Amino acid sequence: MIKLKELIKDECHCGEACCTINESISDVNDAKKVLQKLMKAEGKFRKHTMKIVDIMEGHTINIQLSKQLKSLYKSKITSFMRDVVDMTRKMK
Repeated sequence: MIKLKELIKDECHCGEACCTINESISDVNDAKKVLQKLMKAEGKFRKHTMKIVDIMEGHTINIQLSKQLKSLYKSKITSFMRDVVDMTRKMK
């Protein structure tokens, strides 16, 4: 176990994460690029989900199921995407 005194010293050469701290502005840029890919994938997922909803609405028996599917998508996926975008914007 590494003690705090050892972490504060400049001579710590253990080779673990305490010796090298890599924080870079490129991490934010990488996260933004991955976020764009995630947003594209979510758009495709939404498109396919709405196609399923349209198919379900074709029969009067499945209208309730289609409403449930829409509400689940809205409550889960949409809130997740909002959270991801907010967290990515807060990165420094």
